[in-house]
Amino acid sequence: RRRRRHCHRQRAICLLYLPSPLRILAEPIPTDAVNAMTGFSAMTVEMNPLNLALPQLTATATPGMLSFTGSAPGEIGGPRDGFYAVWSDDGVNPPDLVARFIVSVAAGTVTSLDGMTLFGSLAAFTFDPANTGLPFPAVENAVEIFITLQAQPGVSPGGPSPHAVLSGQMTAGQGALTVFGTQARGIADFSQVSGSFICSTPTDNAVGVAANDGMGIWFRTLTGLPALDLPVLPVTWRYEGWVENTVTGERRSTGRFCPLASPDEDAMTWPGRGMVNTGFSVPGQDFVRADPGTTIPAGVDLGTGWMAVITLEPFPDTSLDPSAFVILNGPLSTMGGVSAPFTNRAGTFPTGTLTFDP
Repeated sequence: RRRRRHCHRQRAICLLYLPSPLRILAEPIPTDAVNAMTGFSAMTVEMNPLNLALPQLTATATPGMLSFTGSAPGEIGGPRDGFYAVWSDDGVNPPDLVARFIVSVAAGTVTSLDGMTLFGSLAAFTFDPANTGLPFPAVENAVEIFITLQAQPGVSPGGPSPHAVLSGQMTAGQGALTVFGTQARGIADFSQVSGSFICSTPTDNAVGVAANDGMGIWFRTLTGLPALDLPVLPVTWRYEGWVENTVTGERRSTGRFCPLASPDEDAMTWPGRGMVNTGFSVPGQDFVRADPGTTIPAGVDLGTGWMAVITLEPFPDTSLDPSAFVILNGPLSTMGGVSAPFTNRAGTFPTGTLTFDP
């Protein structure tokens, strides 16, 4: 597994993200997640679903023009982390590239990869032969329009990547672009996702070790049951958990995972865990020791202004940052041994409708 990430942003959340901005669940970690007197986990914390925040777009196509309105996909990161590509599929020939673009949340813009050509705002942007500089396909003949994450910015791709963020089937000149998408390219239906977590540090549980459950987060209930209800993903995607400081923006991955009731991918190798065992048989992480070679210290109290988040991430993932696709989120509690719920954020994913005018 890649080096554990410790980037900076303005909010603290325990997240599961995509390399794109696909946040699924998030929730602040409450101060009472750990019992202040005993140091043990005190509650199960429910997470907030973020499905309503997923990108969604309405599109209108005429010969030589494709316009989108709605909510653009989120910012991926720096240009080196990749870009978005729009594709038109007529059902007969290989998909045609319509345009390549990047998103800046701070500027509120959709631009070319070098930032020199403005396609529009996050709420409305247009592609045509003049602003893309590409041969423009007959989008009015498309039976499907889809948007992918591409890993090599500045290089004309030979074809679409397997990471379609939005896709939609065209019928009678219209169609909706969603994360659920088409059977061939859709990711999953996140409308019913839910999840919760507890603060606990099972990896250093031993006689003589002080109770320090505020230094770990695990996606299970106090009674030991797996606590994430998420759809099965295509092989090209993974879930990832995060904790993010709401004051400093410091962010740490808790691990990537696909099976919901199994440990995450770095359970055996994460150097920040304790020495007693590898933890519970669910996704999660302890931060009881420093991570050599990084700025991550030992003994971080997650109940002091941190947030838990779950995101969607492409696999393989070349970005060091979480995607903007948050599935679940929730605050971290200061009371250990308490399960905390997540909130479903799938409603925030992008969707869209295409209308073709012949």
